[in-house]
Amino acid sequence: MHAEKIEIKIIVDNEAKDGLRAEHGFALWLEIDGQKVLFDTGQNDALLFNADKIGVDLENADNLVLSHGHYDHTGGLADVLGRNHKVHVYCHAAAFLPRYSIHDGIAKPVKMTTKAMSSIGNLPETRMHWVTKSVSISGHVAISGEIPRKTDFESAGGAFYFDLDGKRADAVSDDMALWVNSKEGLIICVGCCHAGIINTINYIKEISGINRIHALIGGLHLVNADEKRLTKTIEFLKQEEIKKIIACHCTGEVAHQLLQKHLHAEKGYAGLTLEMK
Repeated sequence: MHAEKIEIKIIVDNEAKDGLRAEHGFALWLEIDGQKVLFDTGQNDALLFNADKIGVDLENADNLVLSHGHYDHTGGLADVLGRNHKVHVYCHAAAFLPRYSIHDGIAKPVKMTTKAMSSIGNLPETRMHWVTKSVSISGHVAISGEIPRKTDFESAGGAFYFDLDGKRADAVSDDMALWVNSKEGLIICVGCCHAGIINTINYIKEISGINRIHALIGGLHLVNADEKRLTKTIEFLKQEEIKKIIACHCTGEVAHQLLQKHLHAEKGYAGLTLEMK
C-alpha cells in the first residue's frame, strides 16, 4: 500500500522566500492522505510566523516527529504543544541530554532548551512515544529510529560533545529520519542527517523493503564534509537515481553546488511546497 496524496511544505529553513522568515533551523509539514505530520520545529519564532503565512495550522498536526535534540530543530516545540492538545510526539530519549559544540576551545550549548523540555514533560504518557527502533505512525509513514553507522567516512558532522571539556564525544545517536511510501517510491525526510545520508538511505531501504527512492528532502549536514566524503556521497546518490533532491539547512554551500551540478538538486527554502503522488 502507498499514499495517494502527499503535500510537503518547508516551514523553516536557513533561507526563505519573500515575506517569510529565515533562521538557522528546520521544520517540515507533511499532509499524507489527510494525516498531518510536523517534522522538527525550527529554532525560534520562524515556525509560528511562517506557518501562519503559508496556511499551515499547527493546531491540526496529528503527529510531531523530532529528528534529534539540537536546539535548531526543537526550538518551536513548546509553541506547538501550547496550541495543539491532541498531537502525538515521537522522539528519542537521548534528545534530552546536555550537549555541546566545541570550536577553538569554546563550548557552545546545542541542546534542547529548558522550555522545550518542560513542554514535553507536561505531555500525557499516551501522547509521548519514545523511539529507538523503527516505528510506523500510519500505514504509509514511518520513522527510522536509531540509524546504524556503517560507513567509515561519514561522521556526525561536527565537534559535538556531552561535556564542556570535550572528553565525551557525541555521535548524535538520536538522529532519525522519516519516510513516506509513495506510488513512485520512498520519500525520505531528514533533519540534519547526523547519521550520514548513505547510512540513512541504506538503513531505510533495508527495514522498509523498498529500494526505489523518489525524493530526498532535508538537511544533509555536509557543511564540514571533506572531499572524500563529498565525492562518495555524490557517487552514491547518483547510483540511487533519486528523482528529486531538495537539500536544506546544514547541507553547506560547497555540497549544494556539487549536488546541483551532478544531480540537479534544488536548494530548499521556507515556503517551498511539493505535491506528490
